[in-house]
Amino acid sequence: MKTIEEFSQLVVEMYDEMSAVVEEMEGTLGIGPSELMCVLTNMLCDTAQGSGIRKEVFLQMMEMHYDVDRTKSGDYIEEGITVH
Repeated sequence: MKTIEEFSQLVVEMYDEMSAVVEEMEGTLGIGPSELMCVLTNMLCDTAQGSGIRKEVFLQMMEMHYDVDRTKSGDYIEEGITVH
């Protein structure tokens, strides 16, 4: 079993790696928010389903993360705005 420190370090390393890949792809392939959200959402949903997480729990977790990140950044997107 991992300690919280090991878990945190791994999460930070994964985030940095994925962020670097996304930045590279944005520059070379011109991917935008729609493509990024599509791919990452599918990966996240597959992981949640593979882990046996119930839909209700998954949606609560996503809502919590979304609200926390939104509060941290100070960015509030107007309702009704779409990415694509």
